[in-house]
Amino acid sequence: MYFSGTLSVDPSAATQIKRVKPTKAFGKLFYYLTAGLAADKQEHETFTALSILQQFNVALRSLGIDNVVRLAKDRTDFYLDTEGRADDLADAMAAFAQAEGSQFSKPFDRLVLVVEHADATFTYLIEIEIKRTHAPGAHPVSIKINGALRSLARAEGENAEELKQRMTSVFGAQATYDTHADRALVMFEAFVESMRTAVGQHVGVDTIDAKIRRKIVRPKATKSDFDEVEYDYHEYREPIFGGYFGFRDAFFYGWIWSEMMHTHGMRVHDVAVVDESGATMFDVGSQGFEANEGPAMNPSEDFDIPSATDVAYCGDNAYEGHLLQAGCIAAESAGGAGADDSSWLSSLSLGGDAGDSGGSSCGSSCGSSCGGCGGGGD
Repeated sequence: MYFSGTLSVDPSAATQIKRVKPTKAFGKLFYYLTAGLAADKQEHETFTALSILQQFNVALRSLGIDNVVRLAKDRTDFYLDTEGRADDLADAMAAFAQAEGSQFSKPFDRLVLVVEHADATFTYLIEIEIKRTHAPGAHPVSIKINGALRSLARAEGENAEELKQRMTSVFGAQATYDTHADRALVMFEAFVESMRTAVGQHVGVDTIDAKIRRKIVRPKATKSDFDEVEYDYHEYREPIFGGYFGFRDAFFYGWIWSEMMHTHGMRVHDVAVVDESGATMFDVGSQGFEANEGPAMNPSEDFDIPSATDVAYCGDNAYEGHLLQAGCIAAESAGGAGADDSSWLSSLSLGGDAGDSGGSSCGSSCGSSCGGCGGGGD
């Protein structure tokens, strides 16, 4: 289990964002992002995006968060921390000076800033993303917050079997499991609320949507060793799946969580189940289902639909084909939404409009059309 929160800024609220001149460090980033760009519109968009990113950075620093993990434009990394450096924004900016100007000859599609933080309960990864264009119904400015439980991080020299043995204390009884998860959720909610307050104060946007969910990874196969987990930090849905420095140890427990639930017969409830990139497969309500009843949570078997009625299924994940075949999602729910080819950043001015807003969610709850909630495997 890990904890996931998203703060998103509605495009209509983005007109409220204060646009300020970038600081020296962010001014350097602006220089490289606009190298070779002739269009005033593109420079305007870049300036606006950097201004927004700078203000989010100020909000983070107000909470004592200054450990940069990654700075990227599209698939180009300006800076990627592979050593676990602390307070390394200056290092990140110095890396820009070493970049080739040809990398910045086109306007950006997305800017990403990933930072790390820790408190007594969690190690956090926080990703700020600014999209120049965005899919219909999606918000172009978002913060993804992932929390990994510090108490279950791999200790130095600890192997996978030893970690599993240590985790049994969480899975000894349903009441113990639920208490552990509920207490952690309270701590995570408090952190996300502090983030929302800081963004409101330093970015100047009142309309900030917040979503918080407990999540469980359902791997396609059991993970008996740390090296068996594959990461792709260009393709993940949430930053905890990026394989960033230190998080292979911090989050390996998450890859064996569903196996432990199945082995110990825990009830799956009030949680989202995700694939190996963090894409949601299904969302489980308060009634839920027993993890050891069928292979839904057992990574040693092919995935099958859980026997539960309060489950909402999602498309655009590694199990989408199976969910389509079982009738749990409709064909129109499969795949990602298309991008809006207009740039909301170009319309941001001191009195301008910012475009459409809205939201999207998983497919409908499992019912009689969903293969009896017990269809065949993929």
